[in-house]
Amino acid sequence: MNQITKISNTIIREAPIQLIFKITAISIIFNVIYAIVAIIADNSEAFNNESIAGSLTYDTFFLLLFIVIQLLIVAYLITIRYSRYYKLEEEYILHKTWILTKKETRFKIDHIRSINIRKWFRGNILQFGDIEITTQADGKKVTLDSIPNPEQLVYFIGQIEHITE
Repeated sequence: MNQITKISNTIIREAPIQLIFKITAISIIFNVIYAIVAIIADNSEAFNNESIAGSLTYDTFFLLLFIVIQLLIVAYLITIRYSRYYKLEEEYILHKTWILTKKETRFKIDHIRSINIRKWFRGNILQFGDIEITTQADGKKVTLDSIPNPEQLVYFIGQIEHITE
């Protein structure tokens, strides 16, 4: 197995911690909204001891509604995470997405003009960041968002570029 094969064919996805942050934020937001709705329902005469259908009260209805909405949003976030990825190949970096339609963008490794790593406070602590790649020909920029260990990926890209020259 040659050195290019070891480095290439690597699939890179968004850092899993980002998904955890998004799910936690959604959970907090929906819990606050539910608390506000519950307070309004408890203090409103229109909702006192009222049921929507049989034994289903407004509190239970809104709780179930918010749980279903949260689950749908979390399922969407997970789908996005697994349907969007980058792949290192021998000569290209592929960006693939396939939510409703399949889209594939290729960037030739030997046409890279510059690579910049951007990390925020949270990324420094948890070892993830964005990689911004600029191509030589048209100056087109592509950003690989929330990549785990971006320094290592930049090193791999440099190794591939060095080997293919």
